[in-house]
Amino acid sequence: DQVRVGELVALRQTGKTANGNWNLAVVRWIKNTENDEIEMGIQRLAPQAEPRAIRTDAMHNLDSGLIPALFLPGLDSMKQPATLVARRGVYRPDRILTVDDGYRAQRVSATRLVQVNPSFDQFEFRLLDS
Repeated sequence: DQVRVGELVALRQTGKTANGNWNLAVVRWIKNTENDEIEMGIQRLAPQAEPRAIRTDAMHNLDSGLIPALFLPGLDSMKQPATLVARRGVYRPDRILTVDDGYRAQRVSATRLVQVNPSFDQFEFRLLDS
C-alpha cells in the first residue's frame, strides 16, 4: 500500500521489554534508496493510543455518525498534555465534543490545535464533566 508523508502509523515493539501497547507515530519523510528500498522517518506521538468515539454537538441527537478517534495520554515527564487525534476537520476552537471510551461518555471542549495534517487533527482538550 502507498504510505504518504503526514499519515499515521501504529508500531509495536516485540521482545521481552515490549508492553504490548501500540505506539502512534506520523510519517515525516520517505525516500527510495539506490537499492530500490524504501526508508522512512517517523515521529512517535505517544507510547500508547487508546480508541475513542467522538460525537460533535451537531450530531448529539443522532444515533449514528460517531467519529473514530484516538486518545493519547499525557506525558508528565515531557510536560505533554493529553490529546485527541481525529480525522481532519474535527477540530474547531472551543468545539464541544462527547468522547466515548466504550464505558462512559465525557463532554470536552477542544482547546488547542497541536498539529494538522492532510489526514488528521491532533488537539488538546479540557474536560467539561467530572
